[in-house]
Amino acid sequence: MTLFNTRLHIFRRRFFIFLGFLCLNLGFHPALVDSAIGLEKRKIGRVQAVYLTHLIDFTNWAVRDLPNSGKPARVLFLGHDQNGVADAFDFLVSEGLVTIGGRKVEVVHRKDVSESVIKNVLTDPAQVVFFLEKVNLSNEQIQKLKSKSLIIGLGRESVVKGTTDIAFVFSKNRIRLAVSKQAFVRKSPGLSSRISILRNVVEIIP
Repeated sequence: MTLFNTRLHIFRRRFFIFLGFLCLNLGFHPALVDSAIGLEKRKIGRVQAVYLTHLIDFTNWAVRDLPNSGKPARVLFLGHDQNGVADAFDFLVSEGLVTIGGRKVEVVHRKDVSESVIKNVLTDPAQVVFFLEKVNLSNEQIQKLKSKSLIIGLGRESVVKGTTDIAFVFSKNRIRLAVSKQAFVRKSPGLSSRISILRNVVEIIP
């Protein structure tokens, strides 16, 4: 019960910070009101960022898959960020709302998705890798990355094809999550069954 109350408190805190962050930008940043489309994208990015914090909470990493003691865990965003999810998530991290394996979190955004960048990602994997656009990886490279990192992407098809563990899906003005069943089976990084509290927005892909 204590654990549940703690997580409920964290959820509420994130929710109110998210609302405050949204209102702040709606009220005082003219650049975000340039177009309805741009504003809507930023709303989507903020919702994605909040969901991402929960996905991290529901994921377990073995000690061997975490940085050495004293070093922060990393969340890596790859590609052009159309919705501003990387910035929104970085804000939540700065508020102290995100940890991985008890470690602080460092947010890294690389717009370049060249072969050299991908090679570096495979050599020194982050704990979470978010593909903001399509990244060409072989099945062997994908499996190698999945052995160390939780891979998140866009579009249900990326989960169906086995490219990502989780994907954000946009349908009928709603954001849903497609989640690979295999992400629950492996031990590290492995998803907890507690993700069922998000059952209204989660689709499990066999």
